[in-house]
Amino acid sequence: MTMLSHAIFVLLLPLVSAAVIAFFLRRRGGLAAALSTTVAVVIAVVSVILALHNERFTASFEWLKLGSFALSIGFKFDDLASLMLVIVGYYPKVNDIVTITP
Repeated sequence: MTMLSHAIFVLLLPLVSAAVIAFFLRRRGGLAAALSTTVAVVIAVVSVILALHNERFTASFEWLKLGSFALSIGFKFDDLASLMLVIVGYYPKVNDIVTITP
């Protein structure tokens, strides 16, 4: 997997997890909690992989084209984005550990 694929994976994983929980695991609280915790751990690990790999990139994709009008969506992953991703990726897990510990 390329680093761009990792970045897209980190962006889409919470959305997919929330959809699975909302549509299929509404009545199974334990399983939904396990899935969301697992997703949070995966996001934290992939964020560190992205930060330590030291590859910074910019990518853009044409999202919609209507005649001569075009909308595009892009990703810019630089040092600031790397730092923020690690912080946002690890904060939920640290928060869980602190609130669970008596």
